[in-house]
Amino acid sequence: MAEVLAELDQELVGLAPVKARIRETAALLLVDRARARLGLSRETPTLHMSFTGNPGTGKTTVAMKMAGLLHRLGYVRKRSEE
Repeated sequence: MAEVLAELDQELVGLAPVKARIRETAALLLVDRARARLGLSRETPTLHMSFTGNPGTGKTTVAMKMAGLLHRLGYVRKRSEE
């Protein structure tokens, strides 16, 4: 996961609010996974997302990075095609 987050910082210029949101989501998913491993009560988080904005603003790039993160954490069964 650290690798995906590092790639975000290296490959995407700006987009601080987007990067912060991805980090928050990653933290939530890590806590969810830890709770599951410890046998604590949990609800699988809803992971519906919508990427909007003008053409050329990095929506597809951010979506692919998010898919990679979700896959590495075990929330997506099939690896995204990059």
